[in-house]
Amino acid sequence: MKFIIGGVAATIVIMIFMYYRKQQRKLEEKVDSRPLYNVVPEHATNRLVDRIEKLTQNFETKIEPKKRKFRLLLNSADRDIAIWPTQTEYNLKLVDKIYGLEKLTLTKATFPTTLQLINDNNNQLTISGGFVFASVVLNFAYVVSLTNGVYNTTSLASMIQTAINEEAALDATYTSPATWAVGIESATGLITFTSVTLPSHPVQGAGSALTFSVTGNSYITDVLGLSPTAADGNFTVPYSGVEPVNVSYPQNLVLYLDNGAFDFDSLRLMAKDENDRRCFAYMTVPSGNGAGGSATPSAATLSGAAILVAGSGGATGYGTYVITKEMTNAYYKAYGGKIPLLQNIHVRIRQILSDGTVVTPDFNASNHTLEFEVKANVDKISLGYNK
Repeated sequence: MKFIIGGVAATIVIMIFMYYRKQQRKLEEKVDSRPLYNVVPEHATNRLVDRIEKLTQNFETKIEPKKRKFRLLLNSADRDIAIWPTQTEYNLKLVDKIYGLEKLTLTKATFPTTLQLINDNNNQLTISGGFVFASVVLNFAYVVSLTNGVYNTTSLASMIQTAINEEAALDATYTSPATWAVGIESATGLITFTSVTLPSHPVQGAGSALTFSVTGNSYITDVLGLSPTAADGNFTVPYSGVEPVNVSYPQNLVLYLDNGAFDFDSLRLMAKDENDRRCFAYMTVPSGNGAGGSATPSAATLSGAAILVAGSGGATGYGTYVITKEMTNAYYKAYGGKIPLLQNIHVRIRQILSDGTVVTPDFNASNHTLEFEVKANVDKISLGYNK
């Protein structure tokens, strides 16, 4: 009897389990048949990812636009001569606008070697001292005007000698003037001023001796190798320079650039009475043709200016002096933010004299070229500049 009861109970338990199992399956099937609101099919997910990537790229371009490097060549001959008559300052309008300028680098500059050795800033010497007569010493000081130009050692000495003797001849104090000879020694390059004849005075008679020295501003004394501490000359001992004459004396040029709204002035330099002068580049070029000699322009011209011809001694035209990127390392970087637009470039060239004074150089009507590398945006859209 017990076995019968146990079997019935087991059967009832199994039936109950099977019933609940069946109900659970029905519930699972019901759940599976419901719409899956929070599930995205895989193909839809892939399309969404692709679109997000494209949107991201466009957004990144808005923030950091595509860039490229441009080459920019400026020629001073292209300026409007009616507005900008000299090669030392001019404005050029670019054919194509450049947007979002980030960096401007000077890669090459070609200047004519026409900067005059003797020019308006150093064309004066003073020869002074005293003429000795029997009973008196008469002091003199002749301010000598030199002729502007490019010289070699021979022509320079001849020009200075002529200028001194012409000035001395104007002194009405004497019935016959003093004369000097000027030479530049080939071995040492030193200049010498030699007394040749002493003056005659209407009362004192002929001079018997003299002492003298030659002075000038720091520019001309640097060119001629003169020193204020050099010993005076006399009738038997010439007055001499202490350093060789430099007929290719280096000219220190300063280049300023701007676009009318921004000054491209990454370089800071010291100048006379200026504690914070800024510029784009500082360069040094030689006087004359870099080797001395005549600087006669070629007969052929371009836009009214002599064609620059590199030639020995300048005989076939003006020579050129090339400054490379490695020689200047001149650049402007827009650290404060990109320059929105570059369409006009204003160029100014100045010269710093040996005493720090800044003047305008004279290229003797000859043109130059400036080549730049420009790092900027490809277009204006991503910069947000639509003018």
